[in-house]
Amino acid sequence: MSESSVVTKEEGDVKLGYSNDISRPRFAIMNPCRTFTLPPYQTAAGVTDMIMHTMERYFTHDDDMTLTTEVAESIMRTLMDSVFAVLKNPEDYRHRAQIMWGGSIAHNGLTGCGVADDWATHQLEHELSGMFDVTHGAGLAAVWPSWARYVYKENVSRFVRFAVNVLGVPNDFSDPEGTALKGIEAMERFYHAIGMPINIHELIGRDITDEEIKEMVRKCSRDYKATQGCFKVLHAEDMEAIYTMPHTGGKFNEKVYQKTHCYCSCCDPCVEHICFFSTDLFDYAGKLCLKLVEVENSRSDKFCNSFLNISVCLREVKGNRCSACAVVDK
Repeated sequence: MSESSVVTKEEGDVKLGYSNDISRPRFAIMNPCRTFTLPPYQTAAGVTDMIMHTMERYFTHDDDMTLTTEVAESIMRTLMDSVFAVLKNPEDYRHRAQIMWGGSIAHNGLTGCGVADDWATHQLEHELSGMFDVTHGAGLAAVWPSWARYVYKENVSRFVRFAVNVLGVPNDFSDPEGTALKGIEAMERFYHAIGMPINIHELIGRDITDEEIKEMVRKCSRDYKATQGCFKVLHAEDMEAIYTMPHTGGKFNEKVYQKTHCYCSCCDPCVEHICFFSTDLFDYAGKLCLKLVEVENSRSDKFCNSFLNISVCLREVKGNRCSACAVVDK
């Protein structure tokens, strides 16, 4: 239902987007059953891309389109909720349908109604997938945290709203920047929870070289003649700064996980858990405990390039205990 497409030229590792309304279907039949056999990794990467289609329009300086903003937030919450359900049960028709419908609305232009959209993260990622042949959704997850930390001060209140309304981060009215940064950290924990990387090092399995960064910047800036983005207009030096932010691989990993003991009634008390959201995220859908077991990396040269043996255990959690936690065996 989108007007957009992407063309890849393997010679020269060039990847460019193309948009035209003549590409929109006049009529479409979408069957969620066709997605039942989609592997977990591609499912997670696809949902990441759908959410990013919304985020590219959500992060804007146009704060007067209340309904557009509310629709975008609802789409993001629904997609985050449903991805865990289909990772647990790939043939969950209801949640596959929510993802298919959410993905359509996320990219048919509705969430961009009345606002100036950004698309810098997509443009930065296109150079990554063009050079390293990585999955697009995984590349977006690897780029967005760096972009977000680089630009959030352009409109702190927008990032605060995202943190509070989408990720359930408590709003610290005395520290808006702190709330905004906690939202970025919560998004990183979400990416990790569904098997996505959060920096380029995790994406390609090594540090990116200075030469590779310069080449991506050259292509992204169209030989240093073009800018990218609208939330913050990115020049070549900004693109280089964003690509370089996770260059050391692990700079942002230090606070990704907050390990505590799990006191949920559904969990073994001797198992440590990692809270990846605030305690009230997903309260709208009921208290959830997400148990990730048998996580297997099928390609040794890339971090989390396939989560073939992932299973998610959803159970009711009673009382004032964690409402969303990823638990792994000690």
